[in-house]
Amino acid sequence: MNLMTRQDLTKAFELIEQERHDAALEILEPLLQEERNNPDVWWLYAHATADRETARDALNMVLLLKPDYPGASQLLEQLRIEPVSAGTHPITSSPAYTPPPTLPDLPPAETEEDDFDDLDFEDFDDDKPRSRLRTFLGMLFVLLIIGVIAVILIMNA
Repeated sequence: MNLMTRQDLTKAFELIEQERHDAALEILEPLLQEERNNPDVWWLYAHATADRETARDALNMVLLLKPDYPGASQLLEQLRIEPVSAGTHPITSSPAYTPPPTLPDLPPAETEEDDFDDLDFEDFDDDKPRSRLRTFLGMLFVLLIIGVIAVILIMNA
């Protein structure tokens, strides 16, 4: 999972905690296209959707992808048993709501864009001139390897 996905999941988690489910869905729905095999995305999607059947389907995907996902089996069973009154959210209205176990460890979502000028790239900041001999020898070595492979292929043909 890349850093952007982790940040998006963290932001969606925060929106769900604030009961801003529609805003969380706007983040999660594109992620479902990119990260279909990520149980964390499905877990949050189950918490963000207002449709009980969709929440069940999302939890089933969580369990399909990771059968031992903490809290998924219990929440799925709870959805099967508990009736939900009209106008309430199927998961967050239940008293036994459990947040995803891995998300609190994620870095907080950045509200401002990263300023890449402030980042320290030690490998790129050195003022040492690059050796042309080293580059030449590297290219020569690669060509030598390609030549050896070509000779071997020709001799075996």
